Amino acid sequence: MDFESFRAEVKRVVSGDKVIESRGELMLYSYDASPAESAIPRMVIQPETTNEVSEVIKLANEYLIPIVPSSGRTSLHGGPIPYNGAVVLDLMRMNKVLEVNLEDSYVHVEVGVRLDELNAELARHGHFFPPDPASSAAATVGGSLANGAGGMRGAKYGTVKDWVLGAEVVLPTGEPVFMGCRTLKCRAGYDLLSLVIGSEGTLGVITNAYLKIWPLPEAIVRLRVYFRDVVDAARAVGMIKARGFRPLIVEFLDRGTMEAVSGYVKEFTYPRDSEAMLIIDLDGPPEAMKRYIDSMVNILKGAGGYEIEWTGDKDEMDRIYMARRAAYPALLRLFSGMRVMPEDISVPPSRLPEAVKGIGSIASKYGLKIVTWGHVGDGNLHPNIIYNPNDQSSVSKLYSVSRELGLMAINLGGTVSSEHGIGVLKKDLLTSELEVKGIAQLRLMKAIKKVFDPNNILNPGKVIDID
Repeated sequence: MDFESFRAEVKRVVSGDKVIESRGELMLYSYDASPAESAIPRMVIQPETTNEVSEVIKLANEYLIPIVPSSGRTSLHGGPIPYNGAVVLDLMRMNKVLEVNLEDSYVHVEVGVRLDELNAELARHGHFFPPDPASSAAATVGGSLANGAGGMRGAKYGTVKDWVLGAEVVLPTGEPVFMGCRTLKCRAGYDLLSLVIGSEGTLGVITNAYLKIWPLPEAIVRLRVYFRDVVDAARAVGMIKARGFRPLIVEFLDRGTMEAVSGYVKEFTYPRDSEAMLIIDLDGPPEAMKRYIDSMVNILKGAGGYEIEWTGDKDEMDRIYMARRAAYPALLRLFSGMRVMPEDISVPPSRLPEAVKGIGSIASKYGLKIVTWGHVGDGNLHPNIIYNPNDQSSVSKLYSVSRELGLMAINLGGTVSSEHGIGVLKKDLLTSELEVKGIAQLRLMKAIKKVFDPNNILNPGKVIDID
């Protein structure tokens, strides 16, 4: 590894203003949104074109310099942290919406575009890109593709992997290739694009993508309902789906979440005998909405729901959603001086009642507070573990709780990672999941990594370890 030669070559490939080496600026790239240990990169490079990305990666492969792709840095499991003297490839300058094609129902976009900015542009054309992680104001197209992001609308529209037609990918050798197609039907050999989506920058660097887009809903109605038992709230989700409804969103907030929000947003109040709340969005033709609402209210009442409120007014919808939007900052404020570890598990919706009971049991077992919300329409729960980073006992319990939550999800037929990725914090749990599903998959994953990246330069040490 000859870093000085690499450094000199890089500065011949990209201009000096695209290379960051001052310690103060490098510090900004040493962490993400997770509690994973930070690490300062040796250099940050900010390319503006696929050709610049290609040339930089080609040099990194030649000089065996580890490269970590980065954009919005909203990862919750340490994915973009540059360990072992890595160089960060900051893709935020690649931030153009290149084409909106309504005839072919796609948008061609560079990876540094933030999701909210993308949807603001698409809204001008009466369309949207459905995947909506909670960090959409900061999260980028590239980070979302690399992590296989989901969000609230996943119950109806799936995750980003369901919305990618094709993408330009720079391989670890520096070779740019176009994976996928610009057509809905595309079966040209092995589906390599699906390997790259969700690979957390370990198999290739996506520089631009063709994303499917969808017409904006004609009408949306938002409902809010309370439950006196978290199990009843969880059971309601399966009842909704069994009746044939596919809501746009079904968001779950437990009592701990509501308590945190009520102390953070003075306008938010909730019944003191409630243990959980669901926020449900229904979309469809305006003439059908009353029928949808009546049917949904009957289902919710049958599940034990009460104080059911609904509205189609945008301001009122925002008021209802305020509790969900404020949940994370409210938690950080309530537990100032502590830290919050957001977990990310999924179970089949029919197993949600067992999952919410299990979360409570695990919290009691270890004496750590867990506050839970989630996108329960697709079985995705986010138990947030509150711990003291300055107390070794608390930190030890944190990792025990995280492991038990993951094992519970696996035992219920679910997964340890729904949309946040594996990064560095969930590698052991990934192995545990694969031991249940077939450990041969881990061998195949390692083989795939070696085929794509024989020198192990792209985001090494993330997702899986190479022997």
